[in-house]
Amino acid sequence: MEPIPTTEPAGAQDSPSPRKKKYLLPLLIAAAVLALYCALCALGGGSAIYPNVTVGGVSLGGLTLEQAQAALTEAGAAQTAPEDRGVVFLAKTPQGEEATFQVPLASVTTDAPASADRAFQVGHDQPFPLRGGVYLRCLLTGQEVLPVYANSGGLDAVLDQVEAALVKSPVEPAWEQGEESLHLTRGQPGCQLDREALRQQVLETFGRNQLVDLTDEAQPQFTVSLEETLPGELNLADILDEVETPVQNAAFDKAAKLFQTDHRGISFDAAAAQETYDALDWGESQDFPLDITQPTTTVADLAPQLYQDVLGSCTTNISGSANRVENIRLAAQYCNGTVLMPGETFSYNGIVGSRSAARGFLPAPAYVGGETVQETGGGVCQGSSTVYLAALRANLKIVERYPHGYITRYVPDGMDATVYYGVKDFRFQNDTPFPLKVQASVSGRSLTVNLLGTKSDNITVEMTNQIVGTTGYNTVYQIDESLPAGSTKVKTTPYTGYTVKVYRNLYAGGALQETRLESTSVYRPRDKVVLVSPADAAQYGL
Repeated sequence: MEPIPTTEPAGAQDSPSPRKKKYLLPLLIAAAVLALYCALCALGGGSAIYPNVTVGGVSLGGLTLEQAQAALTEAGAAQTAPEDRGVVFLAKTPQGEEATFQVPLASVTTDAPASADRAFQVGHDQPFPLRGGVYLRCLLTGQEVLPVYANSGGLDAVLDQVEAALVKSPVEPAWEQGEESLHLTRGQPGCQLDREALRQQVLETFGRNQLVDLTDEAQPQFTVSLEETLPGELNLADILDEVETPVQNAAFDKAAKLFQTDHRGISFDAAAAQETYDALDWGESQDFPLDITQPTTTVADLAPQLYQDVLGSCTTNISGSANRVENIRLAAQYCNGTVLMPGETFSYNGIVGSRSAARGFLPAPAYVGGETVQETGGGVCQGSSTVYLAALRANLKIVERYPHGYITRYVPDGMDATVYYGVKDFRFQNDTPFPLKVQASVSGRSLTVNLLGTKSDNITVEMTNQIVGTTGYNTVYQIDESLPAGSTKVKTTPYTGYTVKVYRNLYAGGALQETRLESTSVYRPRDKVVLVSPADAAQYGL
């Protein structure tokens, strides 16, 4: 007997089995969650700041970067930072000095663009698969972002205080050569501040909102160590190259036009000196002996052979008061015996010095501002003029010379030299190959200056002058209440003004070799001032 076939309802084969239904629902839920997460990740890639993100209490969620900047700028303008809250730090030097500094929050400002960018980076700085989680966290719990602070003048002022209090430049080593020894001094370290690093550390502390109450008891939140800066070191071998001098004897040969000065020989043991220096502590000094070798022949030994010729001479007559004579005598005394080696320069002010009562000078007539007044040291210009004319006749190089304001009569016109201490000097150079000595003295009312040396050529000098212009003076009348009618009195002696050219004429064997224009001097006129009686004023146009 055959089995009876069974039949199934149409579509019965497409219905899932209970087992399949068991897994289908979780898959659908997972797909939905994944789709939702992907949507959150997509939202997190937009141009807006994540929801519930705040900076310093300012809500920026959903704003664009530009809107967030504007919101922070507006909020910052409305807020006033407290002066009693801020950052405290300790600064220390390698030498053990330290000081505590406080930076109030008011000394910095909120950097709105940087703060807004920091808020925008929340989530946006993550890869796409992670953004959804950050976005969800912001939705549920929010996200507080610390502000970014920028420098202001207040923070710079604090950094300036740190540098002023603690920063020191290193003291470089030094050496000095004495007569018998080298004085060696080792340097001292300094320290420097990494200003930008400290600035960033302060701003980051502000940015982390790590503020403290700024009281006298406030403890430093961090320590800044200044960097040690070392001084250089001395190389005694290099110093030996500068110091070492071979001994030299004085030598003189008139025929060969040879003259050399003496000087001692100087040396030292560089290796031993280096050991001495290296053993010094910072800032310590010590003398190291020099090896000295004395010359066997000195310039003093040659003195009997030197200064045998009078290269140039001048004698002038001294007029005026006894004080004026004494001032000229004293100036001559200071000049007398001065020795100039070849190439050296004679300075009248440098040798005579200041004309003060403490140095023996007396009040005597002098020209000041066009008037004749009593001045301490009056008359010393006659000394400089006499030396000047002697130097011209010696055919020496004139370095500095000024004419008087008015013509003088104790030397030929144009051959004077005025001086005023600290302002105008008279100087000449010994441009001969041999030493030169100044001999100056006063006898009675005569001043004589001789320049002694060694004649090395056959040149003689004749000085000549030429008046190329004159300027007349005027007569000025002034009323003097003390004068009786019909009488007058000369108050100021007049001078005519002159323009004078001076020539240096060089002769060899009696024949003129060369004429040089030495100088052109312009002397001012001085008006004659006459005092008259008030009764006679009308006839003088007064």
